[in-house]
Amino acid sequence: LMYQRGHKDMAGDHGRCCTETKMARRLVVGSKKVLAVVRGIEKLVSRYDIKYVNFTKCTKFQRIYHCSPFDDRGEQNGQFYRRIPLGQCLGDRALDGSKTS
Repeated sequence: LMYQRGHKDMAGDHGRCCTETKMARRLVVGSKKVLAVVRGIEKLVSRYDIKYVNFTKCTKFQRIYHCSPFDDRGEQNGQFYRRIPLGQCLGDRALDGSKTS
């Protein structure tokens, strides 16, 4: 799913797999100088703009699973793989343990 990391960010996957999103809201305060007449004198004064901005926040990311074999102690050998929708595992090792490009 596409999400934003903050209210100024563009929606995208940002290199991660988001599986659940929700709308988030952030209070944004901005200011700018404007020319105003104060007691008959022109002055630059600050004008504040306060508004709420909505954005799509990721609340749950896809987990990284071990799909590697177990060692002699019954523990996985530490090779991390990323699960893809087809249920296959992708990683940097071939089935025989050799490094792939």
